[in-house]
Amino acid sequence: MSNELGEALWIARDKKGYSLRKVEELTNISNAYLSQLERGKATKPSPAMLHKLSKHYECSYTKLMEIAGYI
Repeated sequence: MSNELGEALWIARDKKGYSLRKVEELTNISNAYLSQLERGKATKPSPAMLHKLSKHYECSYTKLMEIAGYI
C-alpha cells in the first residue's frame, strides 16, 4: 500500500466536509490515528475500521479493502 489509501480517505472525508474531529466523534477512531492514515504514517488499518469509515464517508468498502491490500 502506498499512500493511495490515505489519499482516498482524505478525498472521501473532504467530500463530506468532515473535520478529523468530526470523524472521531462519528467512528470513535482517534483523530491522531486518522491523520496518520491520511498521511501514510499508519499502515494496515483493520477491516472493521475501514468498514466504519466507508459507512460514514459513503464510499466503497470493497475499494478501501482493495487499496489497503486485503483483496
